[in-house]
Amino acid sequence: MTVRRSALLVTKNDFRLQRDGGSKRTAAVVTALESMGYQVDWVAARPFVSSVAGPSASLSGAEVLKIGRVVLRAICSASLSVLKWQSLAAIRQTVQLAARTEYDLFVVEHSQLEPYALAGMARVKCIDLHNIESELLRNFALSSSSRIESALGSYESWRMRAVERAIPRRFDIVSTVSERDADLLREEGPEPRASIVVAPNGISKEFFGVDGKAMNTCILLV
Repeated sequence: MTVRRSALLVTKNDFRLQRDGGSKRTAAVVTALESMGYQVDWVAARPFVSSVAGPSASLSGAEVLKIGRVVLRAICSASLSVLKWQSLAAIRQTVQLAARTEYDLFVVEHSQLEPYALAGMARVKCIDLHNIESELLRNFALSSSSRIESALGSYESWRMRAVERAIPRRFDIVSTVSERDADLLREEGPEPRASIVVAPNGISKEFFGVDGKAMNTCILLV
């Protein structure tokens, strides 16, 4: 009898709607994991929605402590974009799911959700970086005609860079969308704990009328 592996995935929005590139990538990750034999439970932060009913009304002392650790990590990041995506309901749900299930894989989508990784344990922890957010924010700051927006963009770029520098030391696997993004992570700080892999975004063959070999968006997620 084959024992099915389990995965817990935390993301920003309800990816089932597939309204943008980020949700399409997350949906592709979930589909790939399921095709590899994983039972995938997922939690979306804003608005809060989950594939599993809950959270339950009561919390254990250990669960309260883990919720506090996630919230404290977010606060210590001093990043407004990180704080924006912290949902108490989503954090609580993630903590309770991780407490009652021994997941083989814990996947965090997007760098702003990095604090959620403290919600529970798993055999392998992975973060999927859809972008190098600090670079996007820096470009926004440089191109903005508003001094206030430019200053805010520069601040957020600085804080997100600090988050990104720590990511390779806090996960087992980090996936990026390009070799350039992977190189930016490898260049930061001491030798990373994580395996940094590249899982490029794909295209719709039907929309563009092309054919080609599909690429695995879950490289090393085993």
